[in-house]
Amino acid sequence: QALRIGGTAETATFRTPRKKKWVPEDLGLVVASCTRGDMRHSGEGIYVYDDTGLHDLGINPEWVDLMGAGQRRAELEEFYAAVVQGKPMFHTGQWGMGTLEVSLAINESAKTRKEIMLTHQMAVPDDYDADFKVPYP
Repeated sequence: QALRIGGTAETATFRTPRKKKWVPEDLGLVVASCTRGDMRHSGEGIYVYDDTGLHDLGINPEWVDLMGAGQRRAELEEFYAAVVQGKPMFHTGQWGMGTLEVSLAINESAKTRKEIMLTHQMAVPDDYDADFKVPYP
């Protein structure tokens, strides 16, 4: 019970401040080509190449801590908010299909060394990440 969301051990186990800065693992070169630009990992975050140039979006350790360090807390909180508070659910089955498609396309592209066109992607509402402030010009 203590490890459940809001439990006494949850904060200490999954939300303790990081002592060292985040750096990406060695994935090789991964490029995501999107409608309005391209992205790849940088030394401490993500490079975004768009019509206005190159932007290095650093991953701030405080953001990682706020997001629960990948422990699926955000998804559970979103589910709770949808069921209990009637808020919109963003991560639907269609979202999952798009995520799976990207994962499989990365593998296929690595094997065939070809660009893979995606067909199951979906637009997100304008307010999807309104509460997540990214220092982007």
